[in-house]
Amino acid sequence: MSRFGSASRLSAWAGVSPGKNENAGKGRRGKSRKGKHSLRRLFNQWAWAARQTPTYLGRTLRRLEVRLGRKQAAVAVAHNILVMLYHLLAEGTCDEEVRYDHL
Repeated sequence: MSRFGSASRLSAWAGVSPGKNENAGKGRRGKSRKGKHSLRRLFNQWAWAARQTPTYLGRTLRRLEVRLGRKQAAVAVAHNILVMLYHLLAEGTCDEEVRYDHL
């Protein structure tokens, strides 16, 4: 994980980082990079699978679907999964779902 340096660089490389288009201080939605095709597909499939679970990620996807739409919400949750995986591998710790119950 030291090759990437940060979770945002890894998510940009994988193609699941949120796109941003800003001009004159006004931010708009943009396109995310194409990135590594196989990783992008894998994390999007994990996001769709997480939708049917009562976990933090499933609740997040269902909440974002209302505001962003189904596909953009799936990319946002795929980004969350990748960031969580980066921190788990970089720090060598275990994930505890209990931390996310209050959210």
